[in-house]
Amino acid sequence: MPLMCRYASHIRGWKEARQEERTSSTSLRKFPTAYHTRSPSMSLDPQKSVPSSTEDIHQRILFEIFELSTNKTELSLNRLASIIDAHLKDLVGAEQDTYPPQDPGSPLVSSGDVSGGNDVSSGRLGPPAPRMNRAGSQGIFQLRENDLEIESHSNFVSVRANVCVFRGRWMYEVTLATGGIQQLGWVPPNCPFTEEEGVGDSHDSYAYDGQRIKKWNQACGTYGEKWAPGDVIGCCLDADQGEISFYRNGRALGVAFKGIRTHTQGLAYFPGVSMSFAERSLVNLGARPLRYPLQGFLPLQAPAEGRTSCDYLVSSLERLATLLSSDAGPIDPADALIVAGHIVRPLAHMLFQPYHVENSLYPMLSRLYMQNERAFQKSLDVLSLLLEEHEHHAMLGLLMNTLSYMCRTASQVGEAPLHEGSSSTRDTTQSTSSLPLRMVVSMLRRASVLCDFVSRPSFDSMMEGFLTSKRPSDSDLPHLIPQVWWPWSGLSKTSLHGATSDSSGQGYADPAIFGENYVSSGNERVHMKASAERLRGMVQAHENLLLELVDLFMSNATPIGLGGSPRDAFRRWLHSLLLKNKGYVRNITPAGLTDPSVLANLFFILQRYAQPYMARTSPQDFPFWMFFDSASPADYYDFTRIGGTLGHVQKQFPVLDEEVPRATHSIPTEPEMLDIAVFLFHIVMSQVWYKQAATNMQTLNQTIQRLQDARLHDPARASKSTQDLQSKIADLVRQYEWFGASLLGMEKETMMWNTTTFLFQILSFLSISSPNTFRYVPEFYIETATDAFHTLKRSTYISLTDPAHRAGLNVVVSFFILHFPDVRIANPDMRDVLLQSVSSLLQNNEYVRVFEENSTARQHLIPSLLSSFDNFSSNAKFWIPITMILLRFWRWTGFAQLSSWTAEGSSSVFREIFRETCSSVDGNHTDLLSPFLNRLFNNLNWAVSEFLSSIRDLSGALPQIRARTALNPEQIHAMRKVSIMFELSANLLRLVEIISREVPLCFLQNELNGTRLAELLVFVANRTAGGHDAQMFADVADALATTQPTLDRLNSSSLLAPIVGTLTNLYNAETSSPQSSTLVDVLVDTPGFSLQSFEMVLSFQWDKDVAAEATEQIESFQKLVRALSLHAPSLQPQATSGAADPPEEEELCPICYTIPIDTKFVPCGHQSCHRCIVRHMANSSKCFFCMAEISNVVRDDPSSAANIVAEPEPAPPFDFVD
Repeated sequence: MPLMCRYASHIRGWKEARQEERTSSTSLRKFPTAYHTRSPSMSLDPQKSVPSSTEDIHQRILFEIFELSTNKTELSLNRLASIIDAHLKDLVGAEQDTYPPQDPGSPLVSSGDVSGGNDVSSGRLGPPAPRMNRAGSQGIFQLRENDLEIESHSNFVSVRANVCVFRGRWMYEVTLATGGIQQLGWVPPNCPFTEEEGVGDSHDSYAYDGQRIKKWNQACGTYGEKWAPGDVIGCCLDADQGEISFYRNGRALGVAFKGIRTHTQGLAYFPGVSMSFAERSLVNLGARPLRYPLQGFLPLQAPAEGRTSCDYLVSSLERLATLLSSDAGPIDPADALIVAGHIVRPLAHMLFQPYHVENSLYPMLSRLYMQNERAFQKSLDVLSLLLEEHEHHAMLGLLMNTLSYMCRTASQVGEAPLHEGSSSTRDTTQSTSSLPLRMVVSMLRRASVLCDFVSRPSFDSMMEGFLTSKRPSDSDLPHLIPQVWWPWSGLSKTSLHGATSDSSGQGYADPAIFGENYVSSGNERVHMKASAERLRGMVQAHENLLLELVDLFMSNATPIGLGGSPRDAFRRWLHSLLLKNKGYVRNITPAGLTDPSVLANLFFILQRYAQPYMARTSPQDFPFWMFFDSASPADYYDFTRIGGTLGHVQKQFPVLDEEVPRATHSIPTEPEMLDIAVFLFHIVMSQVWYKQAATNMQTLNQTIQRLQDARLHDPARASKSTQDLQSKIADLVRQYEWFGASLLGMEKETMMWNTTTFLFQILSFLSISSPNTFRYVPEFYIETATDAFHTLKRSTYISLTDPAHRAGLNVVVSFFILHFPDVRIANPDMRDVLLQSVSSLLQNNEYVRVFEENSTARQHLIPSLLSSFDNFSSNAKFWIPITMILLRFWRWTGFAQLSSWTAEGSSSVFREIFRETCSSVDGNHTDLLSPFLNRLFNNLNWAVSEFLSSIRDLSGALPQIRARTALNPEQIHAMRKVSIMFELSANLLRLVEIISREVPLCFLQNELNGTRLAELLVFVANRTAGGHDAQMFADVADALATTQPTLDRLNSSSLLAPIVGTLTNLYNAETSSPQSSTLVDVLVDTPGFSLQSFEMVLSFQWDKDVAAEATEQIESFQKLVRALSLHAPSLQPQATSGAADPPEEEELCPICYTIPIDTKFVPCGHQSCHRCIVRHMANSSKCFFCMAEISNVVRDDPSSAANIVAEPEPAPPFDFVD
């Protein structure tokens, strides 16, 4: 800045002189000789001339700046222009020998795919500036960036360039914007492109695919490394040796193909790219400098002319800036401007070319920044002062675009070292990889650069580049984490970012199982911990740079033009970014989405900005009106709301202005940042990053288990397989550490917890204070808050059950309980998410205690579970998780469940609440037990029937199962169905046992419930304890247990134990309550009752531990069976003369054909037995036959007349009904 302040008149005069020269006949595109022939005393200012004396300018300094071979005594300011001009001409002549000369006599190949006529160079045919060619391509795709960036819009796209080679050594580069399936390589002129075949799928066509780690030439073979977005793939063809090789980020992957056909008439090789849907890559044929040039290989496009001259001038500027940065500089600033003018004048027109900016200017600025940031700023000062405004604007645009590209391709944590054969001098350390981003931050601190940047049309794409974090691939991680250690034992207790330990508290591994090379409790653990800490430090440093970058915009609200302030520009970019990336929520993501690392970085950054707002703001101050005014940055118009689609909610539940005051201005910045962070978590964090982390953890556990099984059960065959598994485990452990460094950590998880609890507070406040507005909230607000909570639940950095987090946890638990039965949530899947959250939490004893201490849970949980228990035919299927929740409260308390087993999840508090809820009807709730039992019986009848049906279907496949031969799809489906239906049947039977224990009178004093229970128990006993079905079940269970280890729980004891428990509970309750009906009478009167089945159950060989602990229950069951046997004679037909004749068929109930008709329906007059109509009325109030609404039913016997009116479904235990 001293130059600008002290010598503004010099600069103004300099630019006036350049403007005068521009109007002359001298071409500015050539080195301006007119400038060099001006008078030695050329005026920099109308009132001041350059002094002819060189006393103030040291010849030694000039010599060091320009490094000319001219005698020092001849080097003066007056002669400097002509000396530089002569030197530049020499450089231009020398660089012409660095690319093959034109060779019109070279053999021609078919030029059908080559545009540009007969421009034939040595071994090359094509136009001087080649592009990717639409002619001969396959599929729908989009070309950008001068037809060099390809984006696929079809399932499979293939494109080739319009340049080919047939002799020599050539290369081109492909920068991967996405890391999916792509085939990069070389194709002949006649290579067929189809919807299924592309580069590498035909003869003389060769390709590399880093996603599948394959090389392709008709057939495929293993080759190369796994690639990742941001990688630069070098595709090299040595036509002289007949070899094709590939490089990844400058590292050699080896020779992929040898002996390819070359020097054949009509055969040449075109660069070719094939890619699957939504893939995107940038091809560099030489229009820009190769990112990783290789010695001896030439790009397919000649480098830009004047590159050596540009290098020389830029290096001179570098040396001048270094001198100016010295505090006691040996050169006067005024004289420095004169010297700089001689550099900038010929350099200005070169900086209009992207090649020169990336090849010369960017490397020079990088060196200056790393060595001396002050010199870096001085060089920017010189360019800003001496370039014309349009020149400076063009130079800044090209420089920022180059920096954006470098940020996309530079790993935030460094990369693997380069191959020795690479001619690149790239430093792979983290300090250098973050250099482009550090330079961007430094440049944008300059107000003029920031103003220029935000006004550019390319601002959006360049911002995405700056915020991209290139993830290290599987090949890079071993260099970051060389040694691997993992606490292998206790897999089931391993959290997402935790560790297990032995009794001493230290992790351990068995070298006999895992091998000494991969696991140890010694130095490997220490080294790996140190590597992980370094990795976290590098990630944190990169994230701090990103935060500093964003803060340059967010902290600057000063208007700089018609577009507003930098903050306004950044907010507009955020809005457009959200609209662009809505496609992440689709089942098939479309093309053109932003790199997910950009959205992840913004998520963490915006959370930081929202933290102070959430700390000082109450939920009622959140601008709710944006949900129904479409004022949100993400434009949620087309997003489903809690109450359904927006049109439905607006029509059915309009919100009045006085109900929620609406603002007349835009959303405040901090709530807007929070809203955007919520949306980003929804579209990319939960769907991409945290899902990948969870998958990594699951795969790691499964692989370790496979390794254990291989070592312990089949060591003879395990040598090769265990080596592969060990290698896979090492890769998974490194990925695990990467996810931990980039996604987890105390600060990140604390911020996420604050955000999560604040979201639940907002939702809870709206639900209570403004029920209609609650319906307008986007549905993903609930989904985001819930997903974030479950992510944090697995954390070891923060414990949600600690007192410090208990208040927030109670808010979350209360919301889950109150809203899984809330009918205002239109999507049953979303309500199921809340219910599954309750179920997941109750698996852990710590959370069970939290529920027991939560007043909302004690008041509403059990009534909500009973009222939400639906039929098997419903879409929601809430009854499945509700069954699991209720069973957890009575875990290991049923018959044949040992009390010595762990009782994690069991709750005496909720057992007592269940008894109180089911035993009485208070003023707040209707009778919840009767409809609950009706649905329970319906579901149990269905589950048992489906289970027995699938057993019969599978019995025909017993020979194949025993022989371990392949099963057909129908048999595989039947096997899965058997497993699922068995689990459902056993769980529902256990639930019946629980009810018989806690509320036995609901069966003993209710004819309908008692009859339905007896029918069910008799049916199950007959088919699992005796008869043909029981033998079939035993055969299938034995076959599956021996051949399918996952189905070893399929046994009759799991079904018979709850039957015994239910009957003994009722028998014991009956003997203590003389007013109850007789259980024995109900059982023996049940159609299909077989004493033999119950005797078989009694003779079942229970486990000796079960028999020892359940002695009293077994004795009670013996008494019951004895009582049933005493009634056995009454079951035989009596042939006495006084016996009544059986009823005629017309007198029997047309539904069951067992009991005589004794009930009439009103008003339609149809008839059935009383039992059938009562059972039907529990589910429907319409007549069996005519579907007329039944108002009441009348029994034929007046003394037993009863009016039975269909009861409506009970309301939820709190008033959420519309």
